[in-house]
Amino acid sequence: MSTNWFQMSTNWFQMSTKRSLGFIHSLFHEPFENIVPLKILWKYHLFLYL
Repeated sequence: MSTNWFQMSTNWFQMSTKRSLGFIHSLFHEPFENIVPLKILWKYHLFLYL
């Protein structure tokens, strides 16, 4: 049971990390003026994944 939970949480962490990295990466392809301040982005991204 605990091993399954650990595996699931590890998978979820990897998935959310990849997704958030992709999200941040796509933001940096936008014009510089459109980039949200990193503090706000960080709070928003933490709110999404926690």
